[in-house]
Amino acid sequence: MPGELIPRPTGVAVTKGAQRALGNIIDETRLEHATTRAIASVGTQAMFDVTEIKRTQRELENLNPDAAEALNLIATTVTMAIARSVHRFGSELG
Repeated sequence: MPGELIPRPTGVAVTKGAQRALGNIIDETRLEHATTRAIASVGTQAMFDVTEIKRTQRELENLNPDAAEALNLIATTVTMAIARSVHRFGSELG
């Protein structure tokens, strides 16, 4: 009401059970968000690692074309292992 010295509370009364449920929802949301960030960080780092491996492969193939087949096999094996690790990490967290 106009002219009041102390404003009235404008919030809605909530039961303790509803407060607990809301707290649980907030905690679960934060956990999901942290999980998503972790998976994204691992995936991003893996992509940078694969990019570095492929760059190194190209450089070495230019230095020694006779080793190109072996270098490709090694680079492919390592990148597939990284991809499997990222997949496993995402599957275990998700």
